[in-house]
Amino acid sequence: MLISLIVAMDRDRAIGSKAGNIPWDLPRDRDFFRSYAAGKWLAIGRKTYREMEGWFSGHHPIVITRQADFEPFERGHQVASSIEQAIEMADEAGAEELVICGGAELYKSGLPLANQLRLTRVDTGSGGDLCFPDFEQLGEWSLEHSESHPADHSNAFAMTFEFWHKK
Repeated sequence: MLISLIVAMDRDRAIGSKAGNIPWDLPRDRDFFRSYAAGKWLAIGRKTYREMEGWFSGHHPIVITRQADFEPFERGHQVASSIEQAIEMADEAGAEELVICGGAELYKSGLPLANQLRLTRVDTGSGGDLCFPDFEQLGEWSLEHSESHPADHSNAFAMTFEFWHKK
């Protein structure tokens, strides 16, 4: 089974804040996420899951949490206690791909397990205090393709979509 990461980060590698906020609202990036993840199995941390309520139409989310009594907000959404358990659940269900969607702790534990990365580089410095791991320094990843988009009336910041594969 293919394991992917999908993330948006700014120039400082920030992906959000401990307060639970994504530091930007970019419809183009949201559409990119929805398009790529459509119909796929998703591994998502509890806080990120709550932030993204309403984003999961047609997806199969598995919420990763240490809270034994956690209840997902929609029927059919599942719960796992670790990324390894989520991978096992998706594999047993016959998933071709599991997409890791954040947050920061899940990205850190999922990066060594992943085969590919879908990265949105947002051209801003948000001051967020949660960061994506410095994966380029590992020397394991190769940039396959990038696609740049300027800021416009709907998207306050320019962004680049990058497609990375593990060597």
